[in-house]
Amino acid sequence: MNLIEQSQDIKFAKAKGGTLDKIKPEMFLDPHMVMETKYDGCRYRMVIEDGQVILQSRRISKKTGKFVEKQDRVPHLLPIDTVAYQGTIIEGEVIAGEGCDCTSSDVVSIMGCDADKAIMRQQETGQLSWVMFDILFFCGDDVRELPEGTRRKMLETVFADMSRFHECTRHWEMSERTSRNDLKKVYDSLIDNGYEGGMMKDTTKPYGKGWFKVKKVVDLDVVCTGFTDGTGKYKGKIGAIKFGVVRYGHYMEISQAGGMDDATRQHMTDNYNMYLGEPMSILAQEITKTKTGYSVRHPRFVRMRPDLGSVDCTLEKFLEQGDYSD
Repeated sequence: MNLIEQSQDIKFAKAKGGTLDKIKPEMFLDPHMVMETKYDGCRYRMVIEDGQVILQSRRISKKTGKFVEKQDRVPHLLPIDTVAYQGTIIEGEVIAGEGCDCTSSDVVSIMGCDADKAIMRQQETGQLSWVMFDILFFCGDDVRELPEGTRRKMLETVFADMSRFHECTRHWEMSERTSRNDLKKVYDSLIDNGYEGGMMKDTTKPYGKGWFKVKKVVDLDVVCTGFTDGTGKYKGKIGAIKFGVVRYGHYMEISQAGGMDDATRQHMTDNYNMYLGEPMSILAQEITKTKTGYSVRHPRFVRMRPDLGSVDCTLEKFLEQGDYSD
């Protein structure tokens, strides 16, 4: 089995955390931790084997049951002569735009097209870039169990060497990282500069261990406007809770959220009408503009707010809480 086939059995590692409220404060002071810039792109890995360069998405095809391959959408990111690095897997993020201007939806609008359309769109909007942050195999050797700091040095060597010979590396970069006494200040700086957040990594751990996402989060006051029907293990119960805000004396629908514990979900199911029109708090990454109004990214139910009235949950307050401006 060659490495391309073998890579189909290697899962993409998942980071813990997700938002600042889930990170223990002492972790920001751990001397083994580093903070990498968290771009709002799409995660891929580059597999180099048998003269081929494969770019695997972490999405699994329903037809084949394998990771979807997308290298034909971004031929400018692929090295041509790969003899020196046969048996190598590099993991990274495909991004659009420059740094904090990147959004995952911009990447998906290109990578989700067929190859011809993807290339044409990049001619119109600019070519996608590749930000590398880890290496899983190096010249045939499985290095996933080596400490993150060691793998990082390997990755830097590969990048430096390839940069001398490959045109594609004009669109490559290494993920930016900082190691200092107080990583909370680094995180705050990333947010202030418009980035999605940071990725904390323990440099003594193997691949996928000691990874913690730290994304920005805003606490928003909204009103329950309804529920979706549950599916799967929640069949027969409510699914998500719909929410909105008050505008001109009427409810303006925003989005829907999950995150309720089982007891709360059951109580909402049994007492459906009790919750309608009642204020509640949600956590979300940010407020976004849509064609018809506003939405939020990754909303999560926190609690009901009996101390508020629905009149306290206005659009103006919602936008202010989310520090949103057009």
